[in-house]
Amino acid sequence: MKVKITRRHLVRTVGIGAGLLALALLLTPTPRFAEDYGRLVLDRSGRPLSVFLAPDEQWRLPADSLPEKYRRAVIQYEDRRFYLHPGVDPLSLAHAAFQCLGAGRYVRGASTIPMQIARLSQPKERTALNKGLEIVQALKLSLMRPKRELLRLYASRAPMGGNTVGLEAACLRWLGKSPGMISWSEAALLAVLPNSPTLIHLDREREALRDKRDRLLHRLHAAGALDEADLAEALAEPLPAGRQPMPFEAPQACRWLIETHPTEPVIRSSLDLTLQREVQAALSDHMQSLGRFGITNAAALVAETATGKVLAYVGSADFFAAADQGQVDGVRAERSTGSLLKPFLYGALFDRGDVLPQSLIRDVPAFFGSFVPVNAGNEYSGMVPASQALLRSLNVPAVMLLQQYGIAPFQELLRQAGMSTLFRRPDDYGLTLILGGAEGTLWELCGLYRMLGRGGLRAPLSLSPEGPDSTAGQPRILSAGACWQVLEILKDLHRPDNEYYWRQFENQRLVAWKTGTSFGQRDAWAIGVSPRWTVGVWVGNFDGLGNPELGGARSAGPLLFKILARLPRAGALEWFTRPEYDLRRVKICAASGYPASSRCPRTEWAEAPAGAGPGRLCPYHLVCRLDSAGDQTCSLCWGSGPVRTDTLLIFPPDAAGYLRKRGYKADELPRHCQSCPTQAGENPLQIVYPPPGSGIWIPRGSGGEPQKVVLRAAHSNTEATVHWYVDNRYLGATAGLHEMAVFLPRGEHRLTLIDLEGHRRAVTFTAAQGARPDRVVGAGPD
Repeated sequence: MKVKITRRHLVRTVGIGAGLLALALLLTPTPRFAEDYGRLVLDRSGRPLSVFLAPDEQWRLPADSLPEKYRRAVIQYEDRRFYLHPGVDPLSLAHAAFQCLGAGRYVRGASTIPMQIARLSQPKERTALNKGLEIVQALKLSLMRPKRELLRLYASRAPMGGNTVGLEAACLRWLGKSPGMISWSEAALLAVLPNSPTLIHLDREREALRDKRDRLLHRLHAAGALDEADLAEALAEPLPAGRQPMPFEAPQACRWLIETHPTEPVIRSSLDLTLQREVQAALSDHMQSLGRFGITNAAALVAETATGKVLAYVGSADFFAAADQGQVDGVRAERSTGSLLKPFLYGALFDRGDVLPQSLIRDVPAFFGSFVPVNAGNEYSGMVPASQALLRSLNVPAVMLLQQYGIAPFQELLRQAGMSTLFRRPDDYGLTLILGGAEGTLWELCGLYRMLGRGGLRAPLSLSPEGPDSTAGQPRILSAGACWQVLEILKDLHRPDNEYYWRQFENQRLVAWKTGTSFGQRDAWAIGVSPRWTVGVWVGNFDGLGNPELGGARSAGPLLFKILARLPRAGALEWFTRPEYDLRRVKICAASGYPASSRCPRTEWAEAPAGAGPGRLCPYHLVCRLDSAGDQTCSLCWGSGPVRTDTLLIFPPDAAGYLRKRGYKADELPRHCQSCPTQAGENPLQIVYPPPGSGIWIPRGSGGEPQKVVLRAAHSNTEATVHWYVDNRYLGATAGLHEMAVFLPRGEHRLTLIDLEGHRRAVTFTAAQGARPDRVVGAGPD
């Protein structure tokens, strides 16, 4: 019986089919992939730094952009009519069905790229029903996503052998390069690899894999993708040797980046792979020489001064050295700052007008309750210019200046500058804040030094390729003038090793740098800043163990200059632009360095920050009225004889004593007229050490035996003789430099001093044996 098919029947049949297909598309779940990628960190140029496994222990990374060679190879091999069909290729399906029916068994499939994506989203057994499901899902995918997105999704999920998934991971795992660098031969290899990745891959059946690659290359040539020369070159290229180690550079920096970017599978950083390797090599080389002394670790940071972008970040000497805690991040570890904060105190004092770089400040033994700061080598100058005190990193002047500036204001300045580690109250830090009583990180301390190079604006660092926020929106911490003065001082710091004679080199590099050593010699620091680079290093042991060989100038300084020597440089000598707009001329006393008063006989011009306060006038020039005998007189003792005036440079007695010891002849304050009624009230004697009511420590020798304690005094008359008594026991007399070494038993004592004119001073103090925790001793000239 004949069945007549009318146009109406045909339309109805097509309509029913379309409806059923629409219903199937509606009811069929869309293939979905979990965002279960591993993590990839790239350098500033897109080169891989480190790769981290996905949660299921697979090397799986998203394919960002597909190279044209791979795109053409995979389409030619997997789905030649990819851009023509709607997700399913009818011609390929018909051909596959014909072959399978003729053979009576499964011969070949007809999976398009969308169909393979559907299967990869939920792997299932190869049955007719599952094939039908894949067809519907492929159609749905093609309706919902553009072709380029489907190709990218396939390249991200294709199995590439072992636990390697996707183009990006396969390029790193098998070729040791990023996708953008692959050849035609490698593109063809990666296109055929997913066909049977469990049976044929680079670790086995290599010849079969090569045959598949070569057949695809011939097909690409026939399609016009390769010319004869390209084909010959691709065929001659050998297969890769096998598994390559996955990139693992800057591990601490990359680990920090993935922690702070939890949703991004691919993170681009500001790091420069070439520079990272250079800095790591310099650090490893340096640690070979320090390792024999028991110093096991170091960290280094290199940033651009202008942008704040970090280009090299070495968190430890060897990440895999478990015995040395190599996985600790030394860049972000909180360690005692040593002397690194001193430049910012001096800059703040310059800004406030309290001192100028030329101003003389006292450098003598000082006592602040139980806290006794000590200069390196226990050496003192008496009086020293502020610039030299900073350059020589003298401890006692720094503590005196911090007491003058205020602990709380200085702590707040550091917080505003970017130090987040100052969480205790100012009184808890006390004056030790300036000598390493607080902790800081290499990251934040480098930001502080970069601030000097950026004219005093807060200048954080960043691992982002865009860098931190512009300094235009950052608060001003110091003036540009004060920063310039500090940088000018620090660039003259003596350099270590071969750099000591750097001024004689033709390729010299200007850098302002500072070192620091923590109490107990547990941490050694060196940070340098130039117009182009901000570089910081830390050297020590992560377990906090002290070492006599640890010192900023001795251990960290040489590493700083080894790194600087490897950094790119401009042809001409680079230095910061002088901020003329933020400096003003000040007339100062030529002798004291303070703003000149009318009493100062000689003056000269100096510079101060434009916004600095007026500062105190020279305190050391005094106008004295003298009688014919040269004694001081006043209105109560003027006689009938002539009276003359004289201007003298008078330093404090304790400072004058050290100046005389160094051969500096300072003026002496003449004695007052002996017949003056006021004479009885003056006392030229001063007890320098110990202070009244203090507790002092009795030192012990190597065998544990008690040692002598040195007591110190000062007298305004350089020719005076002073007699010494302890507990009414006469010790002897001194002239010129008044110091007396004495054995003291434990307990309370009374020191009494008497000069030949009957002036007397006395203090009561307590002597004790044992540790002296509040004593801060500089470990070196830093």
